Amino acid sequence: MAAGLLALGTATHAEAGNLIAAPSFDTNAEYLANWENLPAGTWTDLDFEENPLSGSVAINNDLLDAGTGIPVITPCLTVTPGATYRFSAWQFTPSPQLAAGYARLSLQWRDSCPSGALGDNSTAASSDVTLAWTFFSGEATAPAGANGAHLWLTAVKTPASGTFSVYFDEAFVPEPDQSASVLAAAASLAALWRRRGSARRDGSRQHRTATC
Repeated sequence: MAAGLLALGTATHAEAGNLIAAPSFDTNAEYLANWENLPAGTWTDLDFEENPLSGSVAINNDLLDAGTGIPVITPCLTVTPGATYRFSAWQFTPSPQLAAGYARLSLQWRDSCPSGALGDNSTAASSDVTLAWTFFSGEATAPAGANGAHLWLTAVKTPASGTFSVYFDEAFVPEPDQSASVLAAAASLAALWRRRGSARRDGSRQHRTATC
């Protein structure tokens, strides 16, 4: 990644079994206090549920190398080697854009928290859906020796020129023993959201992201 990590924080836990603190980007202050590589992202009031009291993080990738990504990153999450972790988020990609690209989620393993050496292995999920908030997810088993992990929310730009932008909201890494049930519930919510007046929602998104 061309965008480097900032100083790493300690492992944190959020409510309702989510290992991520501040997964909903409710305020700019919450984003600044609980995420890393902060210059990569900008807090916005665009929320996937249209909640006026919450928001999301926007990443604008204008790097000059093809196929590169710019991420915002969670602090180190304590994990158990051999345990399976689900991970998910919602993404919104405006269209048209100045460059092609896609949203990517990835879990990257560490030997320990908060600053153990990064391993070479990571597991990723991606989405290139445009003009609609889209739920996407992945699953990974912590390898032997991995006692920590970071979730990366990344805007990946395909060509070298132009800018690609994406919004992220509701990042989720549940405790391993809760992964199956809570991610199933999140997927059900995603299906319900897609059935809710997509024409009204998408029209609103296009208007609000016209200046992205």
